[in-house]
Amino acid sequence: MSTLAFGAEVRNHPIESVSQLTDLYRRSFKPLSQHRIGLELEALPVLSSGMPVPYSSECGPSIRSLLAEIGSAPGVQRAMEGEHLIGLSDEHGTISLEPGGQVEFSSRPARDLHELKILMTEHLRRLRQASAVTGLHWIEQAYQPFARLSQTEWMPKERYRIMRAYLPTRGRLALRMMSQTASIQCSFDFSDESDMERKFRTANRVTPLVQAITTNSPFHWGRPGRYLSHRTKIWEGTDPDRCGLLPMAFGEGPLIEQYVEYALDVPMMFLMRGGRWIPMKGRSFRRMLKDGYKGSLPTLEDWGLHLSGVFAQVRLKSFVEVRAHDLLPEDLAMAVPALWKGILYDRAALDATYELMSDVSFEQAAGLMTAVARRGLGLRFLGRPLLDRARQLVRIASEGLRRQGQMGPGGDDERCFLASIESLLDRGQTPADALLERYQGEWAGDLRRSIL
Repeated sequence: MSTLAFGAEVRNHPIESVSQLTDLYRRSFKPLSQHRIGLELEALPVLSSGMPVPYSSECGPSIRSLLAEIGSAPGVQRAMEGEHLIGLSDEHGTISLEPGGQVEFSSRPARDLHELKILMTEHLRRLRQASAVTGLHWIEQAYQPFARLSQTEWMPKERYRIMRAYLPTRGRLALRMMSQTASIQCSFDFSDESDMERKFRTANRVTPLVQAITTNSPFHWGRPGRYLSHRTKIWEGTDPDRCGLLPMAFGEGPLIEQYVEYALDVPMMFLMRGGRWIPMKGRSFRRMLKDGYKGSLPTLEDWGLHLSGVFAQVRLKSFVEVRAHDLLPEDLAMAVPALWKGILYDRAALDATYELMSDVSFEQAAGLMTAVARRGLGLRFLGRPLLDRARQLVRIASEGLRRQGQMGPGGDDERCFLASIESLLDRGQTPADALLERYQGEWAGDLRRSIL
């Protein structure tokens, strides 16, 4: 599940027609036996005070020392940008850096949730082990709740320098999104065009409900804020050209062509030539396809890189990527891919989920995203408590996992990964509600006690 969207085999092919772009999607169909799950898990490192961690430091914890410690293990390969260590990779997946020092783990594609749990657990074990050596700490929330934006150091990646200059021209909260938020993202395969369309359209419709279930960023500057998901609110203020739900998902027609036409008009942020990042200052890919760049046609690698800068809540690459989840603590994190696998990899569950949200228009879904940022599951939507829909959705996913019947080493099927979220919903809570309860109770109003 490549960040270049379609893998290395298409990198250097010049684009001569839009049909090449639509053909890429049709070449991405996979038989059911080859369907996999991908997980991207971000983490927010902090100092013991809760302040952000610098990239490098001569006398204290740093992001570079963390990567160096993990990278000292046998079989781990290092990724460099100039003299800067910016990533790692091994048989489990890759580790990369987000703009404010968030550490992102991208798993290799896993056959089932049991394998994915092993990959995630091993990553977190190494993260804890390296943190003990280097003196880093972590917060299991989706928004940096202690630091001002000016106190966050930017990671030394040229791509982020370009984004840092461009995105604030499109949204006043863009820099907070880049440097102070963290999430969980999951990727799922499709078998044919009809399967792709059903998954994409269903995922867009149900995304506000899933976001409500996973809200986990209720604090701002060390105390409870105005939102249960500050991360969701921040994303709304990032860039309307490339973020949010997509209206095409709530209509009809050929999805591949519609998505390609949409992406062609998304302003470009960057291009890479000869190992150098080049700012594109909002030129559309459609214009580049027409005019070229300095006498040469754009390549399929350029297209894949451009797609990585499309930040829609549900993104279409050679897989469907679902992105609207707050970072959750370890005991809840696997519920996110479990919920989506139960829905997307069982046709009866997929149809039931679509039906559950079939009465929702694009405008209503977009409004719901705004509402759940503030109130989570504590609101009514289209005449019924949103909590009721959330419980129904999890039941649908659970039945989907039961029918898939993939057993783990201990004899449990994949429904075990939903138990943590089911327990919260039984109490009518989101993860953010549980955090606020701990803040008012065992933490005695001191958010620093949440630091791990």
